[in-house]
Amino acid sequence: MPDRNINPHILNEIKKQCNDDNAMRVFLYELVYEEAKNKSGWHWKDTYREMLDKQSSDWSNNDEN
Repeated sequence: MPDRNINPHILNEIKKQCNDDNAMRVFLYELVYEEAKNKSGWHWKDTYREMLDKQSSDWSNNDEN
């Protein structure tokens, strides 16, 4: 994922705030990258909902182990 459009301070702050929660860090990185690669007028709501549904499913599967 190219990060040429993303301020590195944003990525560093996400990493810092997520501590050892790698799943959350990766999820937030994916959201930021998704926003960066899309132009204005992008229908973000559907993409976010899909990402949240997938991540929620992944997290709940991990909790059951």
